[in-house]
Amino acid sequence: MDHMSPSDRTWPAVILLQGADSDLPLAEATHELAHALVDEHADDVLLLKVATGLPQVRFDDAAVLPVLTVAAGSDSSANRAVVAALNRYAPHRAYVFLDVSGRDNPDGFTEQLVAHLDAADLDARLHLRLVRTHRGPLPAAWVSETDHARWRVLHTRVLSHTEGAIRGDDVSGARTEGGCGARTAPHPTWHDSRQDPEQVRVRLDQQGRVAAESLARWARAITRRRVGLALGGSGAWGFAHVALIMAMLDEGIPIDVICSSSSGSLVGGTYAALGRPGLEGLLADGYRLSLAVATAFVSMQPFEARLARQTSGVLLEELDVMFYPVVTNLTAMRAERVISGSLAWGVRASCTAPGLFGSTVHNGSVYVDGAVSLNVPAGLVSWLGADLVVAMNALPQPVGLAATGPRGPLFRLCQLRKSLGVVFQDMGRLQARGHITYNPPQAAYPLLRTMLFHRGRAVCEAAQAEPEFQSTLEQLRDAWNANRQPRTGVQATQWARTA
Repeated sequence: MDHMSPSDRTWPAVILLQGADSDLPLAEATHELAHALVDEHADDVLLLKVATGLPQVRFDDAAVLPVLTVAAGSDSSANRAVVAALNRYAPHRAYVFLDVSGRDNPDGFTEQLVAHLDAADLDARLHLRLVRTHRGPLPAAWVSETDHARWRVLHTRVLSHTEGAIRGDDVSGARTEGGCGARTAPHPTWHDSRQDPEQVRVRLDQQGRVAAESLARWARAITRRRVGLALGGSGAWGFAHVALIMAMLDEGIPIDVICSSSSGSLVGGTYAALGRPGLEGLLADGYRLSLAVATAFVSMQPFEARLARQTSGVLLEELDVMFYPVVTNLTAMRAERVISGSLAWGVRASCTAPGLFGSTVHNGSVYVDGAVSLNVPAGLVSWLGADLVVAMNALPQPVGLAATGPRGPLFRLCQLRKSLGVVFQDMGRLQARGHITYNPPQAAYPLLRTMLFHRGRAVCEAAQAEPEFQSTLEQLRDAWNANRQPRTGVQATQWARTA
């Protein structure tokens, strides 16, 4: 018998998967997710299986993943049995995964169970997590529905093997150009408490490394361990972003969400679509990239077409790593993020330097460089669900202006150039405040050197050698190691209270 009073208990996060499509393997996904948490983080996890049959409770803790099976006849009896099982076996666990596939009508029982647990008289520290899965766009009923009173909802889009795969230089899959299908969303204001539905994308039809990475990403989203990048705009200085991403990959630090402006979008989008090979190709392709940037002074179309060929016309909504390029909408006079459509168009819009590059116009709006309004979108990354945010403000601050020498027009131009450099640097610092941030050291003529894309490899290697970069990487390593530690019931309670 359990003699603990409610005040003596720590309650787990209770996780229930719900599917919009009948063919989604929710039972298998529930088991694999529970195992992924045990394998990746050694969390204290319990799998609670609810079946139809004669009333019984069977507990098996011989395996790595303890399994509790509860059987009952009617749905109301099964609901009461689940509550009793949670009271008896759940305290001091970190997470409890509910598998209701053993019921005669799993979909109908799921709805009843959600409502029943909402109203159940459990300790207030019970934390409910509803993981809704779907293949296509978010179902309209889920978008408009008011969330259950106590359930935190995570929407999961299940990708097929034909979507967003790393396809190298194969251009046969290109499907979009000129911004076809692109949609944007306004950036939330700092006082806006509205929260978009948390989202993650996973693959359930893959094997080996891809399947393992997808499950691990899903598990991080459910347990609030996601890592996000905010990559600032800085022209050719943006190759320093390559150094950061490669260092994270070498350290085994995952990347789940990327928001970026300008050249940060070029680097972030290349990684999201093509992985590490894409970044290595970007470093090796500096002179061709410089040529593409030179044509941008006339039109941005060649730049977009080149990236579309390299990424096989991949769409933003097909990517495993959630990637949102930031743009400035000069028609609406606000910062926006591109949320769907062609990745190549989103990067193009985010990189359209105002007054220098060819125009980017779509659906009656004029879009320019995201760095104009949101240079280092660290707050956006956090707002979208990342729990550990790394910001990179790659544009160096200019060297100070000497007060000696002539005071003619050239001196005034120097004042303007250095003032713009200070504005962009300080704006990026402010937007990254409160997060792990890399700010490069001072450099001579940083704005004038933003177009030297052929120096990409040199910029990357210089960043890797910087003491400040190594210090940032050490902070990130320590933060990730702390976040990935095994969780007990007490730790899970503390996590949920701050979520």
